[in-house]
Amino acid sequence: HASPGNVRSFELLSRLFCLASVASTAHLPPPPFVPLPTPTRSENPVASSPSASFDRRFSSEEAARRALSRGGYAAERIDGWVAEGRVRPLEGGWWSDVSPETRELAYRRLLCTDDGRRSWRDVFGAGGGAYPVRVMVAGGWTVCKDAEVEDMERVAEEGFCGERLVVKKYPGAGHSIHNTAQDAFMETLLELNQKVSADQFTSKV
Repeated sequence: HASPGNVRSFELLSRLFCLASVASTAHLPPPPFVPLPTPTRSENPVASSPSASFDRRFSSEEAARRALSRGGYAAERIDGWVAEGRVRPLEGGWWSDVSPETRELAYRRLLCTDDGRRSWRDVFGAGGGAYPVRVMVAGGWTVCKDAEVEDMERVAEEGFCGERLVVKKYPGAGHSIHNTAQDAFMETLLELNQKVSADQFTSKV
C-alpha cells in the first residue's frame, strides 16, 4: 500500500536520519541500558487492552471491525481507517495496517515515560552537538500541542541553542503529515536533503 511519494519520502527520511545520527552521536559513548517500568492498569488502561497475538489479516470487513473494536478503538476511528484504506480488502480477505499491539508498545515505551523530555534536553545540553533540529508539526489533529512546542523552544533557548531549532508547521495536515500534506512534506525533505548534501560536500573540500 505504498505510493511512489511515500517510498521517496521513506528513502529521504532514512538518509537524513542516518546522517543526523552519525553527526550527532559520533563523539558520544554508548548510553547505558535502562529498563523502563511497565505501566499498571490504573496508570494506563489502554496498555491492558486484550490484543494479545493480534492477527491483522481477516476473512471479512466485519471480522476486522470486531477485532479492532475489541482492541479498544471507537467505531468512528475504524470508519475513518476503512475510508482512508488503512483497513482494506487484500488477497480475498481484509487487512489492517492498524494494530493495538503497536499502540500498547507506544504507551509502554513512550507515552508513559518522560524519555522524550529527557532526550530533548540532551539534544540541547552540553555536548549535544551543533547540528540543526527540525520540528515538524501538524496543524490539524496532532498529539503535539502548542504548549509543548513552546516548551521545546524554551529548552533550546535555555541551552543557548535556540538558533539550532526550526519549527515547521503544516496547517492543513493531520497526525500523519507525510500522508495528509504530502507535497509540503516532500518540499521540506528535498530542502533538507539538498542542505545535508551541500554540507557534506563542503566538509570534505
